[in-house]
Amino acid sequence: MLRHDGLWLYALLGTFFYILFSPQLLWAVVRIRDGSWGTRGAAPPPPTGTGCPPTPPVGVPTVLPVRVP
Repeated sequence: MLRHDGLWLYALLGTFFYILFSPQLLWAVVRIRDGSWGTRGAAPPPPTGTGCPPTPPVGVPTVLPVRVP
């Protein structure tokens, strides 16, 4: 005998959401160790030949001291 209590609607909605979100959940479990989502990659290197002088290495003074006699 069929039930006429309206629970079939909730069963239908639950099944719909289960089928809709199950692949997404499985994909998230597979990719859980990959932290690259939503992040940007490294910045590209600056173009060469722009006429800008190269930056000096760290620890090298950019201006030499001037001796005053």
